[in-house]
Amino acid sequence: MSKTIIAIVILIVVVGLGYWFYQSNIPPEELSEEEQACIDSGGEVSTSSCCKAIGDFPNLCLIGPCTCSPDNSHQVKICDCGEDKCFNGSECVFSDEILSLFENLKQETGIDFSEIEDVEFKWVIKVTPKVEEVDITGKGFEAERISSEQYDSVESFLIDRDFEKDLYNMTDGLFTGLKGYKRDQIVCTVSGGSTSQEPDINDIKVNCGRLEIIIDPTAN
Repeated sequence: MSKTIIAIVILIVVVGLGYWFYQSNIPPEELSEEEQACIDSGGEVSTSSCCKAIGDFPNLCLIGPCTCSPDNSHQVKICDCGEDKCFNGSECVFSDEILSLFENLKQETGIDFSEIEDVEFKWVIKVTPKVEEVDITGKGFEAERISSEQYDSVESFLIDRDFEKDLYNMTDGLFTGLKGYKRDQIVCTVSGGSTSQEPDINDIKVNCGRLEIIIDPTAN
């Protein structure tokens, strides 16, 4: 191999090493507040064609921001939260209102609930002049052997979110019972309780669903 070829090979190696060293020492691009929030809540930064009036990281939990025609759209950064979730402008949340409610309940109470499952449960309504029982299709989860304080924290969570107790869905017992809560068309039942042997240890089951029947609040 001639000296010229050796010199060219050495030059290529030196240039390559120099470029690698340069690239490895470039500080990473600082993430924006929205990008960091997206990643921290389990999402991935991506791009999508959205309406021209929409900027980066729109609220994809709303209907409309990315539904314009191609002529009235442009590419923006979005947060892809995966299946069953959407980016609300601040974080990835469940796109389903009830799933979101359950996730927040689990996080705020610290209760080790089971996986969320599809359920059917009964809800009592007053349809003048009589009281009827209807089937609700919704979601539910449960937990075993929680403290009385944790049990009570479920009611506090619902009350803090403007749910009101429904007197037609109350069956209190000495140790166990059922309480119903309603906010607009979302209804929830909380059932369970303790035993005489362990009055401070409780089992609990929470079911929530959407009431399809519109009830006139002025009806007596």
